[in-house]
Amino acid sequence: MNRTISRGIIAMGASAGGAPVIEEILRNVKNNLPATVIVIHMPGEYTSSYAERLNRNSHMSVKEAEHGDILYKGCAFVAPGGRHMYVEEHNGRYRIALNDDRRVNGFRPSIDVLFYSVARCRALKKTGIILSGMGSDGVEGLEAIKEAGGETLAQDESSSAVFGMPRIAIEREAAMRAVDIKTITDFLNSIGKDTIDES
Repeated sequence: MNRTISRGIIAMGASAGGAPVIEEILRNVKNNLPATVIVIHMPGEYTSSYAERLNRNSHMSVKEAEHGDILYKGCAFVAPGGRHMYVEEHNGRYRIALNDDRRVNGFRPSIDVLFYSVARCRALKKTGIILSGMGSDGVEGLEAIKEAGGETLAQDESSSAVFGMPRIAIEREAAMRAVDIKTITDFLNSIGKDTIDES
């Protein structure tokens, strides 16, 4: 695992139809991306094996998140099913935190919980992405990332299996752009080239 502290953070949220999209993105990104945090609405018994599959098929180091994981460059963290995941500052570094608080928007983990925490990461360059899914979880948090100066994207209708969450993010202007999966991947790889990190 890369032990370079990440100076940026990429947050992705997905629900119905989002699992294969995340797989496609992580399969095609380089290992120099900023730390990537992922919430997908998936039962707890599946998130560990899902993270393992992502790890096998990605240049990044992917794992199911554990409380206290440090945000290192080139690493991706999948929220455990049934637990909220958020990012917090601890001793001058950013790390993953988990809790069992009440459901938000009917979900635990909730994309909004993660996105709001990312918006509060003042020292990190932020990117928020809403992918295929039903409902509106993550839309308000995406808007918070945008208001905090981050870049925000939504998957476009043509490439979405379920154009629910992305549609609402676009309608509410929480997403700055609606793009297809390849454009998301290309954009993330460009962030990897431009991100300045410290050891």
